[in-house]
Formats: sequence, structure tokens, C-alpha cells
Amino acid sequence: MMDFLKATARVILISLISVLGMLSLLILMRFAVMQNRNNVELNPHANQERPIPLVFARGDESLEFGFSEESFISLNSLGNNVIPTFDVRPTQDLKWVVLGEQDLNSYTLDGKGSVEIFQWDKINKLNLKPSLKSDREFRKVTKNLSPQSGKVFLLADYLKKYPLKQLGIILHSKEVASVAHFLSTLPLDEKASVYIIAPNHHVWRELRRRKPEWSFVSTSTLFAQWKVYASLFLLPFAPQEFDWMLISNHSPIDSRISEELRWRKIPLLLQGEPPFAWEETTPPQGVLTHHPRAALKFFESWSEKSK
Repeated sequence: MMDFLKATARVILISLISVLGMLSLLILMRFAVMQNRNNVELNPHANQERPIPLVFARGDESLEFGFSEESFISLNSLGNNVIPTFDVRPTQDLKWVVLGEQDLNSYTLDGKGSVEIFQWDKINKLNLKPSLKSDREFRKVTKNLSPQSGKVFLLADYLKKYPLKQLGIILHSKEVASVAHFLSTLPLDEKASVYIIAPNHHVWRELRRRKPEWSFVSTSTLFAQWKVYASLFLLPFAPQEFDWMLISNHSPIDSRISEELRWRKIPLLLQGEPPFAWEETTPPQGVLTHHPRAALKFFESWSEKSK
């Protein structure tokens, strides 16, 4: 009987020690989280709240040629809330063209194969496909302009003719050296606000190191990391490596991530087409879209309803 009581007491004692150990560990983790939160650098590029979100326009597919020079020029008439955002891809001879897809067949009438296997003098002769929905106002907006209508163009050439105070650049390349060289040779205004989206994490990280004054949008890799930190209740330890959080339109976002974004003053950027949807507690400060005119109308209507 005594042996049984001793064994029971031993089990109870071990259980109590385990519970106390777990509680101590949780207290230490909580303390470490609070200490780390005090050391987290808040987003230096945080935008002030705006009446309506910024519209990062990847061309305008409501117009006749969504990725033509005219399409991007016409964005100037939409106001400062619209930021021209260029998808750029390197050719075989490292000229950076503005095109929505890597496959030439997707956006040109007479091209087949990947952009990277052709030289610029070949791609320069291709004709863009008209967008599925043409806008009659397109001709009115651009009738006094004389760029190549319906032609693929180079971002460097565009910026020489039409300098921009703010622009977005989506870099479709895995080669860090060629991307860095391309950006270093772009004719950018020293005071221009530049927003970088680089799907390749290695490219993105190196550019951020070289150009800390630019604003960088998160990659899918970083967002996945944040979800892991959230699942472990360690979000304050999540790396502060981006200035905007990019998620797909209509995608749910963990409330803990939402709160951490607000605390660090990291704005949310929705990728997709209108109508847009988001969690009530996490309104976006920007959208990345191919249809900027529709996006503006959507947010103007939303702003009126929310007054």
C-alpha cells in the first residue's frame, strides 16, 4: 500500500513540475515576444491613410492595347492615385520589354515562344493583340500622341520620353546581376517613388539591400513564413523584410497577421480585379490590377458608401 502511495505521489509531483515548467516557458516566451516587439523597426515607408487606396495599374486592358505605350500614357489622365506598374522581362540580349506574360503568344499576334529566347530586334517587329474589350475613349485620349501603336516597347525607352515621379516595376527574372544592372541603367528621377515587386526571393532580397529607399512588396515566400509564425503564436518574431504585404483579392487573412500588419504600419496590397473584397478590420491601401478605371470607380463608390 505504501509503495502505491509513494508511486502516486511521485507521479503527481512530476506532473506538477511539468505544469510549472510549461507555465514558466510560456511566461518567458511572452516576455521575449514583448521584448522583441519593442525592438521591431516600424515600416519606414508606411503611407498615410488615403480616402481611397492606391491603384497600381499593370497597363489598362479596358483599352484597345492594354500593354502598349498609349495604354500607360493614358494613365496620366487618371490622377496621382494611379501608379503605372510595368511587368518587365529580359530578352536574349538583355533588353527589358514590358509584357504581361513570358509567352509571346499570350499578348502578340505574330510571336511564339518565350521572351528570353529572342533578341530585341525580333520582338520589336511584333504586333500586340487588341484587348478583348476596347474602349472608345482610347482614341480620344491618345489621338495627339505618336508612339508605336500596338507594339511591344522597352521600359528604358518609355522613361526617357515620359519621366515618371512614381512607378511600380514587376521584375520577372531570377538573375540577380542582370536585374541589378538593368535597374542601375534606368533613367529614373532621383526623387521618384519606386515600388518593386520581384517574385524571386533572392532577387528581391538583394535589391532591398542595394536600394533601401525604394518600397518593396512581399513575395509569396515571405507571406508563407508569416503564416508559419502565426501558427506558432510568434508573429512578433516574423522578419521585417517588406514594406507592403501582397495577397490575392478575396483571400482570407489571419486576424493575427492583420493585427501585426497594423501594428507595424505595413499596408495591405490586394492583387486582382474589381470587385474587391477584404476583411473589415484590414482595408487595403493599394490594389494591383489590369483594370485601373474600373478599380477607381469601385473605390469611389465604396468611399461614398462608407461616409
